[in-house]
Amino acid sequence: MKMNHTLITMLFCLIPVRPEKVVSSSAISVLTRTEIGSPDYKVLDDWRVRKAKKGIQISVRWILTSRNAKTRQLLGTIILPVNREQIIRLITREKEAREWMVFMDELKYYQVANNPCEWYSYGRINILGKVASFDVVTDNHLAPGVTEDQSVIIMNDAPGFLPDKSGVHRISGLNTTWTLTTTEENVTRIDFMLYTDMKPVVPPWVTDPVITSVMFSTLDQFREKALAENTLSAF
Repeated sequence: MKMNHTLITMLFCLIPVRPEKVVSSSAISVLTRTEIGSPDYKVLDDWRVRKAKKGIQISVRWILTSRNAKTRQLLGTIILPVNREQIIRLITREKEAREWMVFMDELKYYQVANNPCEWYSYGRINILGKVASFDVVTDNHLAPGVTEDQSVIIMNDAPGFLPDKSGVHRISGLNTTWTLTTTEENVTRIDFMLYTDMKPVVPPWVTDPVITSVMFSTLDQFREKALAENTLSAF
């Protein structure tokens, strides 16, 4: 008898994830895998590498969203010698997330009762100094990927979960996906993909370099935290 998807997802959250042995990925390359689920957008061009440094690769492409908005989608890729279960903890636990989400002036998680696989989060971002301050509310889900050696964390905007704050721009139309794939024992490939189709508050020529820099810094901080945690767990 086959279990339904909801039950499988619940069991996935309650049972520790164990990385499986699969074919190793020898180098970081632009994402070519089949994307999780049915993307709510149309791809307009191929991925183009915008920045590659310190083992981190940032790529960009244009997409057309379901609301007929043409926008850039960013992808950050990194491979770490850390098992998938540890990577998941760094993203899904507020205490750990605070230590690498350094671009957040404020971060708060709200766990959904009776569902360890879902939580809401609030983040306030001040990456443009006095030009503009932003915040975002997301509904987050941890789920199995398309194969048994993959996990997915989906973070989509849920602006109505918390009231707006005066003087702060609430980000809308945000879609974020962390795809975590075990490439070999205790090695995880991380594909961090995001886009938003909200109307720009600041011209793209101002925000694009900043967003790329923030994504790179985020993955750099995430890598340092993951490697440090991995070293501590070895003792």
